[in-house]
Amino acid sequence: MSAHRRTETAEFLTMAHRGASHVAPANTWPAFEMAIKMGANVIETDVHWTKDDQLVICHDPMVDDVTEGTGYIRDLTYAQLCALDFGYQFTLDGGETFPFRGKGVRIVRFEELLERLPDVRINVDLKPDRPRVAAFLRILDAHKAFERVMLASFSHQTLVEARARSARIATSASTREVMGFLLRGPELRRAMGHKAKVPYLALQVPRTVWGRPLVNRNFVRRAHAIGVQVHVWTVNDARQMIDLMEAGVDGIVTDCPDICKSSRAKFLANLAR
Repeated sequence: MSAHRRTETAEFLTMAHRGASHVAPANTWPAFEMAIKMGANVIETDVHWTKDDQLVICHDPMVDDVTEGTGYIRDLTYAQLCALDFGYQFTLDGGETFPFRGKGVRIVRFEELLERLPDVRINVDLKPDRPRVAAFLRILDAHKAFERVMLASFSHQTLVEARARSARIATSASTREVMGFLLRGPELRRAMGHKAKVPYLALQVPRTVWGRPLVNRNFVRRAHAIGVQVHVWTVNDARQMIDLMEAGVDGIVTDCPDICKSSRAKFLANLAR
């Protein structure tokens, strides 16, 4: 059974958004390691292909906002990226200090993440400008990682291709599929046929849309009725986290996994009263 398949006893997912990105440079080893120490059980991250076909971890397609360098990842080799300081721009005080600058923070290959954190689930956003889905799936196969990786993408076509290429890949819903869920809800499975499976395992959605609440008890109930998890991004406020837990969500994507873990403990303590 996929580690992402919803069950009534499934572990709540504390999903570290680019690692513990509130205290360390996003998508780097310091952020990932801190997230695990804080209790995260899922790493949420983003990947791009380099010029020489290495799959590396970074949110933006360019390095300008996180390093001292410039340029698109797709135009740089892995060696060129390794020469850059990926802790260079990180600051906690509006630019007064840069605590990770010059500390040897380098770009991370996706395969390194799989190898160094073999027991951690990973939610990966494969960027749509150059997805190379088949090559991505080969990496998962080589590392026997299908059971602990969920693929996300804003590209509907990327997700459709991944599902067509491998029945083993777990994916979230695309934006188009989220809209379909909102419009059709519990009737979705019936519309597809009683024996058909919904093609995604999770709805990964923001807490609000255009300033209005999106996720509530009814939203979660409707998702669970078709066997789908609900993961909400990106939430850093403890009160909002507890509200979502009370609504029954399965996971929260957060920059602050420590706050999420303490909020979960508080929520469970309140339930036990």
